[in-house]
Amino acid sequence: MKKSLFRSTLIIPLALLFCFALSCQQQGEDASNEEELRGIILRVVEEAWNQGKMEVLDEHFAPEYVYHHSPSPDIEGLEAYKQYIIDTRNSYPDFKLTIEEMIIKGDISVVRGTFSGTNTGELPDLGIPATGKQVTFNWCLVSHHMNGKTKEEWNYMDQLGLMQQLGFTLTPPELQEKK
Repeated sequence: MKKSLFRSTLIIPLALLFCFALSCQQQGEDASNEEELRGIILRVVEEAWNQGKMEVLDEHFAPEYVYHHSPSPDIEGLEAYKQYIIDTRNSYPDFKLTIEEMIIKGDISVVRGTFSGTNTGELPDLGIPATGKQVTFNWCLVSHHMNGKTKEEWNYMDQLGLMQQLGFTLTPPELQEKK
């Protein structure tokens, strides 16, 4: 009986210690993966968006990548996304994306930043002619990553602020008089 009790008191702490060690190892791996993903995101923004080096996307994005950016239609496929970046860079040749904040949890990242540039070319997804106006607006990107590749992203940006800076006005509907 004493031996059985002794074994139980020895086995339980050892089992707890083992579970704790595995948990710490997993947390260490998650932190390592999150730091690696942080580096990839910074590299993609700097190289692809700010410098126009599209080859970085081949390394880190899935061929079946999907980019959601309402109100425009989804961009499906990595090659179409590359063309979107090229078209955006042509519309705003001096533009710069700046990252303000980044949160990464597992295979999901959220990045908040600022877009600034001068509109000297037609807007690629809206067909609006160049205005020559300087714009700055905020954006937020939610990304899903799988097996080291970005698979799908949702871009939320200040469309109204952008359009107002380009010179568009928001006209409310006329109110009907009550009879």
